Amino acid sequence: MSTESESVEPEDEPEDPPDEPPSPAAGVRDSP
Repeated sequence: MSTESESVEPEDEPEDPPDEPPSPAAGVRDSP
């Protein structure tokens, strides 16, 4: 189980940055 927790750590890092760009992109899509 210790190995699974380590694999989730790196996966959560990349999810943070990609979640930011979609936030503003969604607002621009609603404008037009």
